Amino acid sequence: MVNTAFITAYVTVTRVMEGAARRLSRARDEKGQASAEYALVLLGAALLAIFLGQWVLRNDTMNKVFDDLLKKILGDMPK
Repeated sequence: MVNTAFITAYVTVTRVMEGAARRLSRARDEKGQASAEYALVLLGAALLAIFLGQWVLRNDTMNKVFDDLLKKILGDMPK
């Protein structure tokens, strides 16, 4: 289930990104546009990382994968 705080954060970030895109499209001088686009990409990547991090913390699948991997590695080592 998706937490309402994450939905609120997503909507807020989307509105900020849309506003920035509108301001950029109205500007005749494109100086700094690449920096703004880079910042928006980083913001989107950070938001995705937050969602993924929350999913991993709430889901036991990753813990099981790492446990199985560690057991496999330790089991294959010479004694």
